[in-house]
Amino acid sequence: MKKYLIYDPEARITLTANADVRDSAAKNQALSERRGNRVKTCLVKEDVPEDNIDIVAVGKKQNLTSADVLTLHEANPNKPSFVKHNSPALVWAYNRRVDVTLLPTKQNSTQFYPGNADEAKMLFQSEWQGRRSV
Repeated sequence: MKKYLIYDPEARITLTANADVRDSAAKNQALSERRGNRVKTCLVKEDVPEDNIDIVAVGKKQNLTSADVLTLHEANPNKPSFVKHNSPALVWAYNRRVDVTLLPTKQNSTQFYPGNADEAKMLFQSEWQGRRSV
Protein backbone atom coordinates (compact mmCIF):
# COMPACT_ATOMS: atom_id res chain seq x y z
CA MET A 1 0.00 0.00 0.00
CA LYS A 2 2.82 2.41 0.82
CA LYS A 3 4.27 1.89 -2.66
CA TYR A 4 0.85 2.25 -4.27
CA LEU A 5 0.29 5.56 -2.47
CA ILE A 6 3.29 6.99 -4.33
CA TYR A 7 1.44 6.25 -7.56
CA ASP A 8 -2.01 7.27 -6.28
CA PRO A 9 -2.01 9.31 -3.05
CA GLU A 10 -5.82 9.12 -2.92
CA ALA A 11 -5.86 5.30 -2.84
CA ARG A 12 -7.72 3.62 -0.01
CA ILE A 13 -7.83 0.25 1.66
CA THR A 14 -11.06 -1.34 2.79
CA LEU A 15 -10.73 -3.95 5.52
CA THR A 16 -13.71 -6.29 5.54
CA ALA A 17 -13.60 -8.09 8.88
CA ASN A 18 -15.39 -11.43 9.27
CA ALA A 19 -16.17 -13.97 11.98
CA ASP A 20 -17.12 -17.64 11.87
CA VAL A 21 -20.68 -18.87 12.48
CA ARG A 22 -20.23 -19.77 16.12
CA ASP A 23 -21.78 -17.42 18.71
CA SER A 24 -24.49 -14.79 18.36
CA ALA A 25 -24.73 -12.20 15.61
CA ALA A 26 -24.08 -9.40 18.13
CA LYS A 27 -20.95 -11.02 19.57
CA ASN A 28 -19.62 -11.86 16.10
CA GLN A 29 -20.26 -8.29 14.96
CA ALA A 30 -18.24 -6.93 17.88
CA LEU A 31 -15.53 -9.52 17.27
CA SER A 32 -15.21 -8.59 13.60
CA GLU A 33 -15.01 -4.89 14.55
CA ARG A 34 -12.11 -5.68 16.91
CA ARG A 35 -10.48 -7.85 14.25
CA GLY A 36 -10.69 -5.05 11.66
CA ASN A 37 -9.32 -2.49 14.10
CA ARG A 38 -6.36 -4.77 14.93
CA VAL A 39 -5.44 -5.02 11.26
CA LYS A 40 -5.83 -1.26 10.85
CA THR A 41 -3.51 -0.71 13.83
CA CYS A 42 -0.89 -2.98 12.24
CA LEU A 43 -1.12 -1.14 8.92
CA VAL A 44 -0.81 2.27 10.62
CA LYS A 45 2.30 1.00 12.46
CA GLU A 46 3.70 0.19 9.00
CA ASP A 47 3.15 3.84 7.99
CA VAL A 48 -0.06 3.40 6.00
CA PRO A 49 -2.02 6.61 6.66
CA GLU A 50 -4.94 5.97 9.01
CA ASP A 51 -7.21 8.21 6.95
CA ASN A 52 -6.75 5.93 3.93
CA ILE A 53 -8.12 2.86 5.74
CA ASP A 54 -11.81 2.01 6.04
CA ILE A 55 -13.22 -0.86 8.11
CA VAL A 56 -16.37 -2.79 7.28
CA ALA A 57 -17.27 -5.27 10.02
CA VAL A 58 -19.68 -7.90 8.70
CA GLY A 59 -19.65 -10.45 11.53
CA LYS A 60 -20.84 -13.77 10.15
CA LYS A 61 -22.92 -12.32 7.29
CA GLN A 62 -20.44 -13.09 4.49
CA ASN A 63 -19.03 -16.46 5.46
CA LEU A 64 -17.28 -18.66 2.96
CA THR A 65 -19.18 -21.87 2.32
CA SER A 66 -17.65 -25.30 2.90
CA ALA A 67 -17.25 -25.62 -0.87
CA ASP A 68 -15.47 -22.24 -1.05
CA VAL A 69 -13.12 -23.29 1.74
CA LEU A 70 -12.32 -26.64 0.14
CA THR A 71 -11.47 -24.90 -3.14
CA LEU A 72 -9.23 -22.39 -1.35
CA HIS A 73 -7.64 -25.09 0.78
CA GLU A 74 -6.73 -27.23 -2.24
CA ALA A 75 -5.09 -24.22 -3.94
CA ASN A 76 -3.36 -22.98 -0.77
CA PRO A 77 0.44 -23.22 -1.11
CA ASN A 78 0.76 -23.11 2.70
CA LYS A 79 -2.17 -25.30 3.67
CA PRO A 80 -2.03 -26.73 7.17
CA SER A 81 -1.11 -30.40 7.06
CA PHE A 82 -2.49 -31.11 10.53
CA VAL A 83 -6.19 -30.65 9.71
CA LYS A 84 -8.62 -32.77 7.73
CA HIS A 85 -9.78 -31.08 4.53
CA ASN A 86 -13.45 -31.57 5.47
CA SER A 87 -13.13 -30.42 9.09
CA PRO A 88 -15.59 -27.83 10.45
CA ALA A 89 -12.55 -26.25 12.14
CA LEU A 90 -11.08 -25.55 8.70
CA VAL A 91 -14.23 -23.70 7.62
CA TRP A 92 -14.27 -21.73 10.87
CA ALA A 93 -10.58 -20.85 10.47
CA TYR A 94 -11.03 -19.55 6.93
CA ASN A 95 -13.96 -17.41 8.08
CA ARG A 96 -11.97 -15.75 10.88
CA ARG A 97 -10.37 -13.31 8.51
CA VAL A 98 -10.00 -9.74 7.30
CA ASP A 99 -10.22 -9.27 3.55
CA VAL A 100 -8.16 -6.36 2.23
CA THR A 101 -9.32 -4.49 -0.86
CA LEU A 102 -7.23 -1.83 -2.56
CA LEU A 103 -9.33 0.98 -4.01
CA PRO A 104 -9.80 2.15 -6.70
CA THR A 105 -8.39 -1.01 -8.33
CA LYS A 106 -10.65 -3.34 -6.28
CA GLN A 107 -7.72 -5.75 -6.00
CA ASN A 108 -8.40 -8.19 -3.14
CA SER A 109 -6.07 -9.99 -0.79
CA THR A 110 -5.76 -13.74 -0.96
CA GLN A 111 -8.05 -15.73 1.30
CA PHE A 112 -5.62 -18.56 2.00
CA TYR A 113 -5.29 -19.70 5.60
CA PRO A 114 -1.68 -19.17 6.76
CA GLY A 115 -1.00 -22.79 7.58
CA ASN A 116 2.72 -22.15 7.89
CA ALA A 117 2.34 -19.45 10.58
CA ASP A 118 3.60 -20.32 14.07
CA GLU A 119 0.11 -19.88 15.55
CA ALA A 120 -1.74 -21.87 12.87
CA LYS A 121 -1.84 -25.18 14.72
CA MET A 122 -2.83 -23.58 18.01
CA LEU A 123 -5.83 -21.90 16.38
CA PHE A 124 -7.21 -25.30 15.42
CA GLN A 125 -7.11 -26.55 19.01
CA SER A 126 -10.29 -26.11 21.04
CA GLU A 127 -8.46 -25.41 24.34
CA TRP A 128 -6.98 -22.06 23.26
CA GLN A 129 -10.34 -20.29 23.31
CA GLY A 130 -10.51 -20.33 27.11
CA ARG A 131 -7.14 -18.65 27.54
CA ARG A 132 -6.93 -15.00 28.52
CA SER A 133 -4.00 -14.34 26.21
CA VAL A 134 -2.87 -15.97 23.03
